[in-house]
Amino acid sequence: MTETLPIALDYVAINPGRYLFPIKAGSKFPPLIKNNLADASNDPEQLTAWAKKWPGANWGVAHAKSSLLVVDVDQKTGKEGERTFDALDIEYGFPETEENRTPSGGRHLVYEGAHVFALGENGFGKDIDSPNYSLIPGSVLGDNGGEYVSVKAIPAAPAPAWFYDVLRAANSRLADAGVAAVELDKPENVAWAVDFLKFDAEPAIESNGGDFQTVKIAMGLRDRGISEGLAFELMADHYNSRCEPRWEADDLRKKVENGFTYANQSQAGGKTAEADFAQEAIDVSIIPTQGDPDVIAEEVEQRAKPKRPTVKVLPGLLHDAMDATQAILLKQAERQTNKNGGSTISDQIFQRSGHLVRLNRNLHVKRKGGRLVPADTRVVDGVLVDAQYQEAKALTIREINAPWLATRLGRAIEYLGPSAGKPGKKPILKPKDVPPNLVKQLIGDETQWQFPQLFAIIEAPTLRADGSVLSEPGYDPQSGMFFDPGSTAFPKINPNPSAAEGRAAVRYIDDEVLSSFPFQDAEGYEGVSRSVALAMLLTAPVRRILPTAPAFAADSNEPESGKSELLKAAVALMTGREIAGHPFSENEEERRKAIGTAFSEGRPALLFDNVTSVIEGPSLEMALTMPIFEDRKLGSHEGLSAPTNTLMLFSANHLSVGGNGMSTRILASRIVPTKSLPERFADGDFKHDSLIGWIIENRPRLIAAVLTALRAFILHGPKGAKPTSRFPEWSRLIANALVWYGYPDPVRGGDAVRRDDPVKEAQRDVLREWRALFGYRSVTAAMVRGSAEMRDAVAACDKRVRGDVSSQQIAAQLKNLEGVRLDLPYIVQRVPDGRKRRHEARWELVPSGMPDEFEGDDPELDALLYGTGR
Repeated sequence: MTETLPIALDYVAINPGRYLFPIKAGSKFPPLIKNNLADASNDPEQLTAWAKKWPGANWGVAHAKSSLLVVDVDQKTGKEGERTFDALDIEYGFPETEENRTPSGGRHLVYEGAHVFALGENGFGKDIDSPNYSLIPGSVLGDNGGEYVSVKAIPAAPAPAWFYDVLRAANSRLADAGVAAVELDKPENVAWAVDFLKFDAEPAIESNGGDFQTVKIAMGLRDRGISEGLAFELMADHYNSRCEPRWEADDLRKKVENGFTYANQSQAGGKTAEADFAQEAIDVSIIPTQGDPDVIAEEVEQRAKPKRPTVKVLPGLLHDAMDATQAILLKQAERQTNKNGGSTISDQIFQRSGHLVRLNRNLHVKRKGGRLVPADTRVVDGVLVDAQYQEAKALTIREINAPWLATRLGRAIEYLGPSAGKPGKKPILKPKDVPPNLVKQLIGDETQWQFPQLFAIIEAPTLRADGSVLSEPGYDPQSGMFFDPGSTAFPKINPNPSAAEGRAAVRYIDDEVLSSFPFQDAEGYEGVSRSVALAMLLTAPVRRILPTAPAFAADSNEPESGKSELLKAAVALMTGREIAGHPFSENEEERRKAIGTAFSEGRPALLFDNVTSVIEGPSLEMALTMPIFEDRKLGSHEGLSAPTNTLMLFSANHLSVGGNGMSTRILASRIVPTKSLPERFADGDFKHDSLIGWIIENRPRLIAAVLTALRAFILHGPKGAKPTSRFPEWSRLIANALVWYGYPDPVRGGDAVRRDDPVKEAQRDVLREWRALFGYRSVTAAMVRGSAEMRDAVAACDKRVRGDVSSQQIAAQLKNLEGVRLDLPYIVQRVPDGRKRRHEARWELVPSGMPDEFEGDDPELDALLYGTGR
């Protein structure tokens, strides 16, 4: 017999953190020690002792004790493991890792991380398991059964977070008694069952616990991988004749049904040798079928009891039930957070802006064209999105409604209410449906909420408001943010980088992401467009902590310039996905709805792509200036209140921003290619063939670079630097950091926007026409209305004006013009009351104190400025 001890000793020498146990020689089960998973060892002396006791034994590695998660892909003929693996690889991506090959051609991919046991469709999917142990390379099956071999002797990679998202959801279904752990009714299991029923199973004797005895036998058959239908047939053929008296067919069928309901294992086949290959140590003794009937009855009753915690709902004490409900939900959320080192998002409840909310990741998928795509999708600019312009796998915030909450409570808690008992007896507590009044009360009474406050959701490490790094997944009480990394593993962020490390990080972002964009700047603004783009990339991962921030725009003179790609790069950095563009409506009501929905759902960004109209409107101005957006919910009179910490983005050819409000709220980068897109590809102008794909692939390093750059500025940059824009927190952190790193102030990216502002140009036309008609005399609204040229000029300032312009509308526009500087040598001023001849509003042009470049252009103005003697 082949000596296998050296295999085990070499294995633990190379992998000192892994633990082994012996398995029957030439087989993959059963283990040769009890409590094999818990008592596995990496002590050479213990391994040697086992090898002496069982020469030639195979060796299994205990996954949980070794902190391993092994993906077992079954590739035998007729199995679908490889197809399931390919679908998961396309959807999420399996990191390259240590890999072993089984004698049957199966794959064992070894990852380091918390172990989760799951089989087949209760785990990763059909014919892919996450077993409790696997045989190490060098183990053999039978004389000619083949050998377990190492095919990739590289270090085991960390288990990605998406493993736990998939397995955690599947693992919660393991308690479903209708799911089998193995293929049922295998010949070897049927043969065992027949032998057991004929010779070992104690017969049922009337008046001696025969009912429970028969139920117990059925339990055992289920645990050994026998289906309910076959169990009835086998017991009728090989067991019933030994019972006194024999069971009637219907009665026996009922006992079998009860046995399958209250069976020992959570899954059928849970005690077969095959299932044991993935579970705890096998107990090869026969099923315990003898004992005190009362004890057996008590065991059955205990199994029948619900595993959910209970809450009593008593008359007049609904508030107590609500408190108990919240306590249970919070405790469950705490356990979920601690499990597997991460936090699940599926069932946690938060409060936000006066509403109970939950988190939702758009993971509903279907197969289309040979690949998995989100259900109910359509295509926008080549991106699969849903009807609300949500990209696939988007993480959003959803308000909780009564049906969802009732379902959630029903799954988590069993409610007990009084039921009338026998006459003269106290009422007894019996299970009941989730009380509708409790659901209504829980949703409506925010004064009683104990759920944590949710400020924002993030999908990458970020900074807190105090500048500290937030990198642990789950809910962060300090900031109120919930971090769900999805399937991405981020590196540890250095909280104390040097200034040199900060500079290197900024250069890395600039060189890798921005080097292929042909930025163009006006004279005197060299480098500003690039600085604005870099400011956008630095803003994206920390946008949630900034009360307000400017919008970013990409402007060009023609299509296919790369402006949309530049903006999408920032969102891909935030989320790891390509964002879908949203149309920019000329209707203010539609714009308001789109903005309110984005804020309400906590979307990371809102991209208005290929805008063809003027960017303006009060809802946009409020969204970019106020930290909280107040509005009405769609289709409701109920109020909407949500943080505005969403990255606002615009792309356009010949960007046009209107009004005093918007022109100070948006920073623009201008991109002007000198060659067509095919020529740029042919000439190799792009550093990355697919920039968005490259960003998604290298996102962990890019996020680390952004936070390194900002942390270095916080630690080593100038203290107390003044903000240079109307967004003080953003200016202090982002704009000042870029200036410190040697870039132009990105705030200057708003100058071009203001120069090209069509509203301001219309206002200039009003003043020029005024100057030509009235000079510097004071005028009334009626005087202005008397001039057709002035009426047309005033109407052009406000799209809301339709038809003939009234004196009131003219007065409103003149009031709006008061004190506004328009790069002209004069401004509008209201005439003081003391100078009026009558009680009517009057306005006049007065010198603006502009530089001497205006001198000589206007003799009348010169006289006002310098006197007639000049």
